[in-house]
Amino acid sequence: MNYIRDIQLKQNNGYNAIIEIPKGTKRKYELVDKSFDQLVEVRRMTHRYPYYYGCFTQTDADDNDPLDFILLTKRKFKSLDVVNVQPIAVVKTVDHDEIDDKVICVLRDENIKTDKLLKHTMKFLQSFKGKDSKTIVDPNLYGMDEAIKTLDRNHQTYMNNLQLKTIKIF
Repeated sequence: MNYIRDIQLKQNNGYNAIIEIPKGTKRKYELVDKSFDQLVEVRRMTHRYPYYYGCFTQTDADDNDPLDFILLTKRKFKSLDVVNVQPIAVVKTVDHDEIDDKVICVLRDENIKTDKLLKHTMKFLQSFKGKDSKTIVDPNLYGMDEAIKTLDRNHQTYMNNLQLKTIKIF
């Protein structure tokens, strides 16, 4: 199974995403969908992540990877678990001159208070790569409407690229 290609983005009034970095760990699975092949690459990160981090299925972001997401939850998950989420905000970042937005989400069926978690997430994103980082984090947090627009745009890019790949094969 190809996690990015074979799992529908929209399901049950939510969006499917894959956990790459479990909360509290440094281990990362990076999913890449290039030319219909799937590469699962394991990395050790320098910092422990205070939340779950991963990517959305069937998306192609401006950095040529699936769109990133951050999951705020009290539940426990492991790497490569598929979760159905509701976007609540988007953080706009630029990493090495490429747009690298992160959609912040909660589980569709979980009610949690997010105010403190959002503040903590923004602080982490602004500092986790260090002082010499080439990552720029917009200090504004954009709401659910902008998060959904970002998801829809990146899904449309994925579908357009998939169609182009299919045409090239024949």
